[in-house]
Amino acid sequence: DSVVAEIDQDMVGRGLPTDFPRGGTGAGSPTYLEVVGDQKLSREFASMLDAANARQPVPFEFDRSYAQPGHPLQYYCRADHYNYARYGIPAVALSRGEHLDYHQVTDEAQYISYSDLARVTRLVFDAAMSIANADHRPALDSPKPANPHAPCRQ
Repeated sequence: DSVVAEIDQDMVGRGLPTDFPRGGTGAGSPTYLEVVGDQKLSREFASMLDAANARQPVPFEFDRSYAQPGHPLQYYCRADHYNYARYGIPAVALSRGEHLDYHQVTDEAQYISYSDLARVTRLVFDAAMSIANADHRPALDSPKPANPHAPCRQ
């Protein structure tokens, strides 16, 4: 009950054209950022993230397509942030997209774009600070789930 929101980051230091094995829509774009789940529980939470992004020197282009109902990859239900969302805590998963080295021994620090990683980190910091300094929790659009162990529906 004390957790107000959650921001998850996974694979935020990559973003080269070769890092999108499925030919992702943002391949190679320094402004591409996958945003999964921020709109599911709280439009206000999503608006706070959008506002933090708008304040960045170079805002990201949010790709929210992976959170669409019925998306075959089911990222909303599979990502770490869902363990908060299922308890009614507004949560989001941020990613620069998949890459061929994901969960492989070849996923090494030499492939990280530290400038891109810093940009995502700044966005997350700004969003977290605005949420933490708000005079209220991000409002839920509907009541908290009655059963947090119910199957996830994307």
